Amino acid sequence: MTILDRLAASNTKRLEETARMSDAATNTYIGQAVTDSDNGSVHVILSDDAITPEWSGEGTAVEVPTTTAVRAGDNVLVQTFGGHVMTSPVVTGVVGRGDELQELAEDAEAVANAVSQHFWTSTTGTDSGAHVTEVTQDEWNDAGGASYHSGANSLWNSLGMLFRDGLTNLMAVLTSGVAIYDGLGNAASNIVASFTDAGATIGKEAEGHAVFDSSGMHVYNGSDSVFDASYTEETQGGDTTKTADIYAPTSQGSLTFRETSNSGGTEREASLQTYLGTGRLIMTDAPTFVNVVARAKGAAWQAAQMLLLSNSSGGSIQLTGANSIQANGIEIGTSAATTATRGSAASSIGVNSVRKYGNVVSVTLAEIKLASALSSGSTSGTVATVPTGYRPATNVYAAIGSTGAHGGSYARITTEGVVTIRNSSGSSIATSAQLCFTLTYVI
Repeated sequence: MTILDRLAASNTKRLEETARMSDAATNTYIGQAVTDSDNGSVHVILSDDAITPEWSGEGTAVEVPTTTAVRAGDNVLVQTFGGHVMTSPVVTGVVGRGDELQELAEDAEAVANAVSQHFWTSTTGTDSGAHVTEVTQDEWNDAGGASYHSGANSLWNSLGMLFRDGLTNLMAVLTSGVAIYDGLGNAASNIVASFTDAGATIGKEAEGHAVFDSSGMHVYNGSDSVFDASYTEETQGGDTTKTADIYAPTSQGSLTFRETSNSGGTEREASLQTYLGTGRLIMTDAPTFVNVVARAKGAAWQAAQMLLLSNSSGGSIQLTGANSIQANGIEIGTSAATTATRGSAASSIGVNSVRKYGNVVSVTLAEIKLASALSSGSTSGTVATVPTGYRPATNVYAAIGSTGAHGGSYARITTEGVVTIRNSSGSSIATSAQLCFTLTYVI
C-alpha cells in the first residue's frame, strides 16, 4: 500500500468516527457547580443516574470543561454523547441566569441613556460643541419647560471651554488664556480676573484693578493709574544698573531704589520724591559716603540739608545751622561767606548765600525769578555763578521749590560754578514764579 493509500484510509476512518459521534444520542444533565469556573473548566456534582464507572461514588465532584462562566452554587447544564456513557461532557449553560443577564442588560441600557442625556453635542450657532448639562438634553432644549437653559453646564468646542450657569459664563478657558466672570453677564465688563501670556489682571477694568506683567505691578482706578511698582535692569558701557520704582501718580510721589555696579565697586541709592520736594540717600560699598537731602514747605519755602561722612567707626560731620558745623557733636568751624553772581537767565535773586566750612560748601539761592518763561523739559541759561574756591569737584544737583506746581524740577551747579534750572514738570515755569534751593557738597 502506498503512502497516499494510507493517508486516504486514515481520513476515511476519521470521517466515519465523526459521523458516528454526530449520530450518537446527545444527553443533557443537571449538575451543581461546587467551584467557580477557572481556566475553561469547573468542578460539578451530577445526579445518581448520570454516574458511570468513570464517575463512581455519590456526591463526587468531577472537573468538566465549560463554555460559559460559572459561579459556585450555580445549577449547570452538562451535555454528553452516547446515552448514559459520559463521553466528552461539557458545561454549556447556567440554569436561571437569564433573568440576571436581562437585568444587567437593562441596567447598562439605562446608564447609557442617562449618559447620552447629560453628555451631548450641538451644531447650533454659538452654542455648537460638546455639552455637559446638569439637566437632561430634553429639558435643556425644551423651550417651554421650567428647566430651559438653566443649571450648571459646560460647553466645549474649538475655541475652548465655557463653564456656565444657564447661558451665563462663570469661567472661560480659551486658547488666549483664562477669564473669570462675575456671573452677571458675558461682556468684557463682566470679567473680574484674566490670565494670559501678557500678564494677569485682577478686578474689573472699568473699576479698581491691578495688572501684573513683565514690567511689574500697576494699579488703576478705571483708566487712571494710581500706583506702579516696576523693576528694570540695564547694562551700558561698564555699568550695570538695577532700578526698582514705586510710583503714585495721583500724589506725584515716587520711591526709587537703584544699584549701579562696575569694576570700581557698587553704589546704592534710595530716593524719595514728592510734589513738595526730594529726599535722597546714597551709599557706596564701605559705606563711606552718605548724602541726605530733605525739603519742606511751610509759611515760606524752607530747606534743610545734612551731609554725612562715615567710616567703620561711625564718625560723622553734620551741618546744623547757618554758621556752624559739627563733628560727632563737637563744633569744628564757622563759615566763610560770599555770594554768587546773578546771571542773565535770572531777572532777580532774593537770598543769595554761599558759605564754606572747611571743605564743605553750602549754597542757598531763594526767590529766584527767571528772565523768561521756561517751558516743560527745558533747561535755563546761567542763573548765577558760584565764585572760585566754592565750586564742586563734580556737577551737583538739588531739587527746587517754587510758588507754582513744578515738582521734580532741579538746579545744577557745574564744576565751573554755573547754576542752571531744569524744568522737569508738566507745565511752564512763569517769570512770576519764585524758585529756591539749598545744596551742600564737599570740595
